[in-house]
Amino acid sequence: LGGALITESNFTGAKQVLQLALELAQDHSLEDFARRIKDKLAEVFMFTGGSRETIEAYIQPLLGASQRAGSISMEANCYNKLGYLLVAQGEGHYEQARQYYERSLQLAQRHSFIGLECWIAGNLGVLYTHTGQYTEAQ
Repeated sequence: LGGALITESNFTGAKQVLQLALELAQDHSLEDFARRIKDKLAEVFMFTGGSRETIEAYIQPLLGASQRAGSISMEANCYNKLGYLLVAQGEGHYEQARQYYERSLQLAQRHSFIGLECWIAGNLGVLYTHTGQYTEAQ
């Protein structure tokens, strides 16, 4: 339901539903569901002007948990979001963003996550445009 509300741009509703779902998942020790919910909450904060610190507080532990669980797709997704966050916040951390995107792209290519690979390539294009690297952006 939280994902559907995000798709409909109902971020307030999505946040409420996801926070309730997170409490329930944690109460019942459903760690995989809790990780997915935190991922969606990070998206809500990304699209509603949340601070970098707030968003990273969701993504960084999710990245570590994904690595421990061997969830390559979630790990790649976390690196992509960390890169996106740095570009979207516009604080000039473009080299770090590029490194996150490159790591994400390596994982996506190695494991044939074509959809994620395309998403990352688009994000890299935006990054290169921001930094005036127009040839690379193509």
